[in-house]
Amino acid sequence: MYMRLRNTSSVVRHKKYREDTEPHASIYSELLLYHTWRDEDELAHDDFDKCTDLYVNNRSMTENAKNMLRLHKNNLHYYGQMLKCPTSSKWTLQ
Repeated sequence: MYMRLRNTSSVVRHKKYREDTEPHASIYSELLLYHTWRDEDELAHDDFDKCTDLYVNNRSMTENAKNMLRLHKNNLHYYGQMLKCPTSSKWTLQ
């Protein structure tokens, strides 16, 4: 798994579900964000047990992706600021 810089800036907005009150929605939203998939039906959005099994079996991949995003959070903020105001920075984006 690796991350690469996109040519165009993008923002992912998602709702954060509470694990204690909405466990299925919480697990499913994390699978959508951090699990690799081609067809949304692979994630078993209508079957709680299958969705939970898939999440548990791939938990290490999910945690690795979360940790990678946390690690680079400051860099992402910095580059986002550069894109908003590139003239104030000594760096240029190409």
